[in-house]
Amino acid sequence: MTYLNNQGSIQVINNHYLDNTMVDELNDFAKLFTNPESPQQQNNYQRWLELAKIVNLTLYRLRKSANIIFPSDY
Repeated sequence: MTYLNNQGSIQVINNHYLDNTMVDELNDFAKLFTNPESPQQQNNYQRWLELAKIVNLTLYRLRKSANIIFPSDY
């Protein structure tokens, strides 16, 4: 796979990432689980947790604004 940037340069993108697009996330989580006491990993965890909360709240609000109701809502 190639990528043509806005300056006209062509960059070859490694195809092995096409098999599993979550490889980078998996590696980040592995670092967290293998070194949970690291200050950097603690910062990553807190940042990821806050982002997850924001995503969850956004999805919830979108669902409510679209009047989508799940059976578990009752």
